[in-house]
Amino acid sequence: MIREKKFDPETGEEIEEEEPELEEGEKKSFEGYIKDPNIFPSSCIVLKQSDDFLINRVKKMKQKQVEGTHYNPMDMVRRLKTYRELNESQIAEPSVTDFFRGHNI
Repeated sequence: MIREKKFDPETGEEIEEEEPELEEGEKKSFEGYIKDPNIFPSSCIVLKQSDDFLINRVKKMKQKQVEGTHYNPMDMVRRLKTYRELNESQIAEPSVTDFFRGHNI
């Protein structure tokens, strides 16, 4: 999605608009955005699994595989918490899944 451009009628210059801060529980409006069919996907795949399953999977990895990566139980807990907050939150911003659902994808 791209935002529809607005221009100053006197100068012809593009008007830069800042997105307003959303209040808790307020949904973002995509009014004024244009769906560009050249870059907008026609389908989306969402993979889901429980946090316990993912953390246990990391715990079973060999030390050599985990060494020097973010694949350790402590980082996984932190990263999964952040992921859940950003993608499953009911506050303000829609999740990526909700966004695509809202556009029938």
